[in-house]
Amino acid sequence: MRPELTDLLSMSHPVVVITGDSGTGKSSILADHQIELSRGAAAIAPPPVTCAFDSGALQVAILDGLVTALVTSMVDRTAWRNIQNRLDTAGKEMVAEVGKSLAKAVTQEVMALVKARIGEHAGEGLAAFFKGLRQDTTADLRRDLQSRSDTNVVKLLVRLCDEVATALKRDVVLAIDECQRLTEDDQRALASLCIAPPKRARFVIAWSSAAHEARTGLTRLRDTGCGEIVVGGLSRADVETMLNRAGVTSANTDRVYFLSSGFPIIVEGLIGQLRSGGTLDEYTPPTAFVRSLEDALARLPGDAQIAARWLSVFELPPPESTITAYHDLTSTQWGVLRQSLERENILSVERNGQLWFHESRRSHLWDRMLSEGERFEIGQPAYSALLAQYRDDMSSSIGLMVPIAHTARFARDSQAANPPLAKILDLTSAQLAVLASMIEIEIIPLGDHDLRWTPPESALIYAHNIFGADRGDALAALPVLIEQEFIETADQTEQINADPNVTVTISADPTDECHIVLHGRIQDILGKTAIPQITGRIVHEHFEALRLESSLVLTDPGRSDAIELIRNANNQPFYRFNPLRRTVYPMMAVWVDYGGHPISMAAIFNRDTERQKAKKAAISVDEVSYGRRVKTVRTFEDQMSTIPSMRLFKAVYLATGRPVAR
Repeated sequence: MRPELTDLLSMSHPVVVITGDSGTGKSSILADHQIELSRGAAAIAPPPVTCAFDSGALQVAILDGLVTALVTSMVDRTAWRNIQNRLDTAGKEMVAEVGKSLAKAVTQEVMALVKARIGEHAGEGLAAFFKGLRQDTTADLRRDLQSRSDTNVVKLLVRLCDEVATALKRDVVLAIDECQRLTEDDQRALASLCIAPPKRARFVIAWSSAAHEARTGLTRLRDTGCGEIVVGGLSRADVETMLNRAGVTSANTDRVYFLSSGFPIIVEGLIGQLRSGGTLDEYTPPTAFVRSLEDALARLPGDAQIAARWLSVFELPPPESTITAYHDLTSTQWGVLRQSLERENILSVERNGQLWFHESRRSHLWDRMLSEGERFEIGQPAYSALLAQYRDDMSSSIGLMVPIAHTARFARDSQAANPPLAKILDLTSAQLAVLASMIEIEIIPLGDHDLRWTPPESALIYAHNIFGADRGDALAALPVLIEQEFIETADQTEQINADPNVTVTISADPTDECHIVLHGRIQDILGKTAIPQITGRIVHEHFEALRLESSLVLTDPGRSDAIELIRNANNQPFYRFNPLRRTVYPMMAVWVDYGGHPISMAAIFNRDTERQKAKKAAISVDEVSYGRRVKTVRTFEDQMSTIPSMRLFKAVYLATGRPVAR
């Protein structure tokens, strides 16, 4: 149950208005509210009635709701007679306000509609009751009742709702949707209802705050002190639940939540897009949802409209200092502009503690309303502003990498000054996957942090297992990346292997322009963050006992067999051999599955007791790291042995005449 619905059910105001942007789920909350009330015996809560655009829509909606409440009340003939008497009495008491003929017409219209709804399904007693109702010559007035707005008729209908509630000894709760469509007269009648509310009847109405023309009426309602529930978007957990129910992988949750801000109408559209085989970037929001933005822009003065167009490049709200420098404004000037944009509901969604564009509206403005020339004009200064913001505070600006990568495409001057930047923007998903893999499984040799490399075969496997690259596309990407000088062989002076180790040439400096854009594109296209030297991080964060108990841990970002791991350990004689005791220190091999990709480790220990402690801790690892599962698959222990002395070798030689050591 949405928290807004919980709050609504707890309210007892005679009139409650549900407000919110279009697409936030006001209608669903209104319908669910009536369903919840209907489950109890204390109230009659018919389904919501939707207002039309016609004059008199309010009284028609109340009339329809009242009739539905009577039809669903399941009362007997005696109760109907009591209701009829009360309605007649109420009509007579309000003759002075509505006139005798109109009061009678209203009462007769209510009962006639109830009779038409019940029809042949009524019992014999009820049928006889309705047959016996007197019919006066008020047909013209009854027709006029549903076509002309009349505040006094609204008052009479509300009084009738009260009388029905009293007769049935149950509250009558009417729900009216789309009240922003009401005419000025109907809106005033609704405000008057809040000033002189009914006693036992209650009204719950939904009103879209995105409707500009009806904002005066909404303000008038608020001034009367009616109850109000403001409906925002769904929570991230609710969005994930919607995706799961629709059979869509929850890996899309963060992106769907960002694009929709939790608005159900947008979430449902994005789910439909994914289920039809499309991508989230191809989704087009409903016309009515983005038309409100177009209309709002048209109402703005020229300077505010220009500001909105220039700001639409930013997916996230920059700090005020960045915006004022970007627009060359004072803080006061920006404050005036910001209030104009908020007043027109252009900045309407909270992001990072301040109001900003709804992403679906912002992307519509940037991608469809702005011309290509405008985007290139805006792109370069926006790109420079985002880069400066990121470099000023990297710890809290990680989320800017993707927006920077998006904006870089329109930064012509930066691309011309830095040719590799333009090449990064043209990399395919497979090429990005291979580069990301090389960054993640990069090996830094012990004691030499200036030298680093990645086994190309492991990188290709990793690109397929972790980043979902097609094996053939990943293999084809390797020579292209070498040709474009994004990667190079780790030791170009001496290549003794058919497939020499390679290294990424893009700077590892987190403030480097190409580094930022590359990592932003990896996040954007592949949906995952590239974590440098991930194998070392996994060992450090999840195999603490292995590190603390051992004298050395060697990692291999791939699947190595036991013999190869023993050989790697033996290549570290200072840690592996004890020359004083002529023994080999014990070692243990550990194989880990990290999100479907293998990691192999060899650890060397001073004593077997330390190895057993490390083993016990290692085999219990089954956790999540950087969004992927880390689980120990198996271990292997190489037994400690004694190294034979040279005197033994000499004795064997003297006895057999055959050399056994050199």
